[in-house]
Order: sequence, then C-alpha cells, then structure tokens
Amino acid sequence: MSRKNITSLIRRNRWKILSLGFILTALVLVMWWSNTPRSTLKWANLSELGVSLKEVCAETRQIYPQTSLDWPFPVYSPDKNYYIDIENGQRMRTKWIKIFRSDVNQEIGTYYSSFSSLLVHCWDKDSSGIYISDYEPGSGGFDIGGKSSKTSPVKKLLVP
Repeated sequence: MSRKNITSLIRRNRWKILSLGFILTALVLVMWWSNTPRSTLKWANLSELGVSLKEVCAETRQIYPQTSLDWPFPVYSPDKNYYIDIENGQRMRTKWIKIFRSDVNQEIGTYYSSFSSLLVHCWDKDSSGIYISDYEPGSGGFDIGGKSSKTSPVKKLLVP
C-alpha cells in the first residue's frame, strides 16, 4: 500500500477512528472510576460544627499514629457499641478507617483517605462519630527541596 492509499483510507474512516478513540477513552475512565474506592461514611467538618478539637477530645494524645509503643486498635467508642480499625489501602499508599458494630463484629462503614496517612484524634463523647484528619507526612530531616507535610481540616466521621 502506498502512502497515498493509506492517507485516503484514514480520511475516509476518520469519524470511525475518532469514535473508536472516544469509546476507548470513556471505557478506560469508567473502569478507573469503578475501581476507585468510595467512602461509605458521611462526615462533617469540625469548623461547621462550631466546636474546637480541644472541646470534643478529652484526651490530649491522639489515637493514631500512636504516641506510645502500644498498638491502640481496635479503639472502642465510649459506650462500647462501636469500634474502629485502620487498614492500609491501595498498595500501602493510603489509609482506610473502618467502623464496626461491636456486638456482632459487623463493618458498618469505611472512610477512604486520599492522603497516605490519617490522624485519628478521638471518639465523640456521645459515640456519634470519630474525629480524624487526613495527613500527608513530609520528607523530613534536612532534605533540601523535600516536600512538607500537610494536614486536612479535622472532620467528624459520623456513625450511621
């Protein structure tokens, strides 16, 4: 086939080629979207609740990352009806927090963080939710040009 014939063939089938490219792009996006985990827990930003973290967390230490050598999970709610656990997400690059009913050990919701870690602050005193922040640790040390850490605003994951 000559170059002229190939060019002619492409021109005649241009719309078919463009349509196929559009369909393949849409298919890739649908596959990516369907495999992306979505949180099943609802939340409210602490700033919207009109309280401070010091007001809602009686304990001064955060639950996770732990400030001692003791692994704190599972962490039970004040009324002992619920507990949370943390899992490593996709290829260890994200964290997931799950809430369970303690009487039947049944998962009732999951929060998928888009950051690589979480700060778990405390359960609400009335066991209606848990206060967390998404956290991305920096490169630390004296790394010139390294990335700095970032923390999302505190949010309350609501028990369904």
